[in-house]
Amino acid sequence: MKRLHELFGFSFYISGFITYVVGVSWMIYIAWIFFFLYAFSTVFLIYSHKQETGSYKKAFKKYSGELFVMLFPFIAWIMTIIIDA
Repeated sequence: MKRLHELFGFSFYISGFITYVVGVSWMIYIAWIFFFLYAFSTVFLIYSHKQETGSYKKAFKKYSGELFVMLFPFIAWIMTIIIDA
């Protein structure tokens, strides 16, 4: 599952980069699909690590970088809305 998670993350970054650089409008949909696959696999990895260790605290600590990558766009979006209001 870890390799699949890395594949989703890498595909999300590449499709987002292609969307930004080339400006292909339909590629943003592919990037969103890979983002949600990446987010789902992150949640699954946290849950499976919790099953191994018995603690969500250890699981969140191990995958804190992935959680930051997953949640930062939403935090930045909310901050932008608050600042622009």
